[in-house]
Amino acid sequence: MIKGNLVAKSGRYYAVYRINKKQHWKSLGLPVNGRNKKKAEQAMLELLSKVEQEQILHSTETLVGYLENWLKESKGLFKPSTWESYGKTINGKILPYFKTRNMLLNELTPGVFTEYFQYLKELGRSDGRGGLSKKTVTNIKNVLSSALEDARRNKIIDVNPIFESRLPSFENEIKKERVFYTADQLKKLLDYAKSSGSHMYIYLLLSSHSGLRRGELLALKWSCIDFKNNAVHIIQNRTGSRKEVTKLLITPKSKSSVRTLILPESVMEELRKEKLRHEELDKILGPSVGQDYVVRTVDGTPYSSLNGPNRVLDRLAKACGLPHTTTHGIRHSVASMLDESGCEIRNISVQLGHQSVVTTERIYVHRNRTSNAENAVILEKLIG
Repeated sequence: MIKGNLVAKSGRYYAVYRINKKQHWKSLGLPVNGRNKKKAEQAMLELLSKVEQEQILHSTETLVGYLENWLKESKGLFKPSTWESYGKTINGKILPYFKTRNMLLNELTPGVFTEYFQYLKELGRSDGRGGLSKKTVTNIKNVLSSALEDARRNKIIDVNPIFESRLPSFENEIKKERVFYTADQLKKLLDYAKSSGSHMYIYLLLSSHSGLRRGELLALKWSCIDFKNNAVHIIQNRTGSRKEVTKLLITPKSKSSVRTLILPESVMEELRKEKLRHEELDKILGPSVGQDYVVRTVDGTPYSSLNGPNRVLDRLAKACGLPHTTTHGIRHSVASMLDESGCEIRNISVQLGHQSVVTTERIYVHRNRTSNAENAVILEKLIG
């Protein structure tokens, strides 16, 4: 609500408030005396509410203009990678659609966005060859909701129309199954990477024995490796797509992602060898080149493109006859192997750095969907 002050002047009560930095005085029609002060305060609140509604009704700000300003002003409120992602969504998917419609903020209704989401489902791809997935449309909806909720809080609009909008049905969408490896396939990949002298061997070894996220692996520094206790401390992350964003070390995805993982002695021994190799390389290239990162490119520098490891992984997988997968696929493999070995879901969740075991079970763990034969025996005995 617009803020105002109750001021007594010349024996009368006035409401004093600002709109667009311009001060306004409005008489409340009440004389100054002890009995009228409470009435004047209530009258001022009613007046300010009415003025606010009129401001919203007669606003000439467009959705496009608001989103462009919101993106600029919110830069410091989000992690760099989050702000970069919001920018891509707004500039790439939202503005092109609404620029041709030139809609005012006060004209927005839930139906406007329901229609927009249907368009995204059918024709939302940039190349014009079809629509977007449910996940992508939901992400776009969330960005709009965040931006327009700020508009509501700042009294630019009365309600957030996104809350009452509806996503279309994606009943025919087939969820693409992520490829994950068995223990034998992972061993085959690791053996090939090591025997071929691939610089990615240490990355794959850490990934397959920890289930770390790609950004966590690429943010890992030697100072986070505890050789004495066979442990690795996960305290930083890297994400984003633009180089000026991917080079930044940020906090992990959530509080639960800050964790310490114990690694087997065999992995620690390989890490010791890798550290010695880096020290020799740093004598030639200089320590600033590698910046103390555990995972580096073939020339000893940190990865600037976070997709780089997945491209190398794909080449290694093809070379040893394995199906395509990604670092996230290996993370999935680790969770599934632990689950199949009888590891408690809570322990798997801690390993992966999830906030909730529900996330772990929903995304990564494939529980047996066939009932135990013992169940049938028990029910037969009980029922007869």
